[in-house]
Amino acid sequence: MDTPSASTATFRLKITTPASLDLGVFTTCEGLGVGAEYKEPQEGGLDAHAWKLPTRVSYSQITLTRPTRGLGEEIHAWLSSYQAGDLGAAKAQIEALGPDGSVLLCWELNAVAPVSWQGPPPASQGAVPDTEVLVLAHDGCPVISGPDQ
Repeated sequence: MDTPSASTATFRLKITTPASLDLGVFTTCEGLGVGAEYKEPQEGGLDAHAWKLPTRVSYSQITLTRPTRGLGEEIHAWLSSYQAGDLGAAKAQIEALGPDGSVLLCWELNAVAPVSWQGPPPASQGAVPDTEVLVLAHDGCPVISGPDQ
């Protein structure tokens, strides 16, 4: 199975529940990850190894960026609905897209919430491409699927 590379893949973000919203295509996606915390209890007389007991799993925040396209109405609509409490615990999908637009991989995220959105500075003069950045918190990505799954 081909995996997306930074030079060929783009990433589509879709909010799937409770409402279906397509937030568009982003050029970068960073932070898909999971970490575990472990406790190492001290056991008297056992010096050959240490027990590692899992205590908590945490998921890193996801940062999506893209060149600014207009006012980002889709994102602002989602942020407004979220702030108004209309959405509750949202689910989302991030699809890695190949150059032809086909889905290479899909991550399904639980309990997605916006952490921040940042657009270009108001006085941007075009010297630096205007970008928007969306940061998401989530509670896990249990399903990772590809085109042949």
